[in-house]
Amino acid sequence: MKEESGCSGEKRRAEWASLQPELVQLIADRVLSTSGVDEYMGMRAVCPAWRSAVAKPSPHAAVADLRFRPRQWVLLHGADDQEGRPLFLNVATGRFRRLRLPLLRDYIFVGASDGLLVLGARDLPHAARLLNPLTGDMLPFAAPIPPEDWVETAIVVGFEPTIIFAFEPAYGKYQYIPAYCSLGRGGDAVYSADPMGQLRAVRFHDAASNQDALFYLRSMVTYADNVYVLNSGGTLCKIVRTGGHWYAERILEVDKDYNVALVESAGKLLLIREQPEIIQVFSIDVKRKLLEPIESLGSSALFISHGNCMVVDADMLPSIKGNCIYSISFAGIQLDSVHVLYDLSDGKRRCFSGPLIPGDGLPPESDIIHEGPLSLAQTPKN
Repeated sequence: MKEESGCSGEKRRAEWASLQPELVQLIADRVLSTSGVDEYMGMRAVCPAWRSAVAKPSPHAAVADLRFRPRQWVLLHGADDQEGRPLFLNVATGRFRRLRLPLLRDYIFVGASDGLLVLGARDLPHAARLLNPLTGDMLPFAAPIPPEDWVETAIVVGFEPTIIFAFEPAYGKYQYIPAYCSLGRGGDAVYSADPMGQLRAVRFHDAASNQDALFYLRSMVTYADNVYVLNSGGTLCKIVRTGGHWYAERILEVDKDYNVALVESAGKLLLIREQPEIIQVFSIDVKRKLLEPIESLGSSALFISHGNCMVVDADMLPSIKGNCIYSISFAGIQLDSVHVLYDLSDGKRRCFSGPLIPGDGLPPESDIIHEGPLSLAQTPKN
């Protein structure tokens, strides 16, 4: 029976491998549109015949063509295994994947945005690169990466993809701390870079003085094929290109007195407002220029860290609670991290890790929950 079963399996594989190339490509196109580039690249790995039939995107298409953009995949920083393989998570399905990306050792890791990794060459002038981790394709840029400690990135799509860099100007040497930009300090300059051009400052037009000024950042996100940013003055803007230059086009004014973060979720642009006692979530209507309060996230959970924000489907991740916000706050002048869970269903804020300092607006010690996970990388793998 085992031999028959084995022969039957080999026969089926041979039948699949003998499919007409046109039919294989048709199936691959359907897989790409419904399941994404991960499953598409998996089809190419089935057999040599399928690899020949299923076209591999060019380095430019792997970045510029949204069909090949791994937009639901996020890099979990600091979760590399002993072999140095980075850990990726699909926020929609809860699937974890470790990828062998040996070329990361040859580049400076700057950040991750919209499914792509932003890298810099180790040799001067540290030219920027965009890497699609699922296809292995890399698009070179002429512009260098900013020589700063803290760098945040976003991607503007189009025929010529553009990297938007946000960083705090500093006078030190090249020191790279991956992917975390201190967005609350209001001292972060915003610059753009396309494949053939150099770094250019993104300007903000001040209607009162009728002059352009440098734009300083609090939060930034890619949404609906555009980059939206929130500046230190509490103005939400869209990055637009006019006359060969990038400008921050004003959308609306938001509260500037609290910690805020922008995030894209299920086709909506969300604003997260974190106050000492409560955390509020708003949907931004870009066309009508309105903020609409959101009372429930359903099965979704939000993770906030230093101005960066991410949404996951809690139903797909064991030990993650839906309709909740996981936040990292700082306690006191020592900047000790405090992990906070805010439940939108009852409005309660609970600490589940870290020291507490009286008067910092956090719950008393009796409310500390000594259980994890403290990060998505610690959740059980499906």
